[in-house]
Amino acid sequence: MHKNHKGEKQVNKQWKRFSEASQKCYDDMAAGKIHLTVWDQAYQVLKEVIAAEREANPAYVRELYEIDEGNDLKYQVEDWVLDYQEMLDTLQEHKKLQKVCEELIAMFQWEEYSPTDLRFHVMIALQGQEKYQEAHAYGERWFQEEEDNPYAAAALIYARMGVEDDAGAEQLVERFIPEGTACTEENDVLFGAAEKLYEKTGNQEAEARILKALELYDQELEQYFETMDQEDLSFS
Repeated sequence: MHKNHKGEKQVNKQWKRFSEASQKCYDDMAAGKIHLTVWDQAYQVLKEVIAAEREANPAYVRELYEIDEGNDLKYQVEDWVLDYQEMLDTLQEHKKLQKVCEELIAMFQWEEYSPTDLRFHVMIALQGQEKYQEAHAYGERWFQEEEDNPYAAAALIYARMGVEDDAGAEQLVERFIPEGTACTEENDVLFGAAEKLYEKTGNQEAEARILKALELYDQELEQYFETMDQEDLSFS
């Protein structure tokens, strides 16, 4: 019993370390500073605390979201992990981004939810390293596994563009967002990929159509948030 109690105390200390390290990441951002070392340290602590939890209990969390569920959202791990990916992408740390995403994919089972954000960032990382053939092979495999996932389709559009298969990329655009399709929360990533494709191929008419759909979607979002703000003010 004493040994288990000691182990639990050690794990709690590690969670506190992660909480402090992740908060430091956001404090730096709020102050307009970017210290990637702080983010890297927080990620290392997160890996250590998950390993410690699993050493104490081999059945500890099979899915990433279960970490937050088990801690009553105290540490906001899932949100932090996404922010870390985006930070690495922003800083063009593509080799590290690929490594982190592949580690996180291997760390969990993903039986209930697809690791969409992680896989999409693997694609970004591969292309950022100019590994276009590898990115293409990865994109084709992912799309075969998840044909209904708009992020998998968008990733494959980028991947095909990377290997100069613009015709193949356009086939995906026409399949998933044919002319007349509205841009929504579910498919905006496809419109972003289509805009890049038509910019690359010089199809100004198609590019203008895609940009108009994106602009309408942005206006709808802006109107939605303005309505939400007004509702909040009316209740305050």
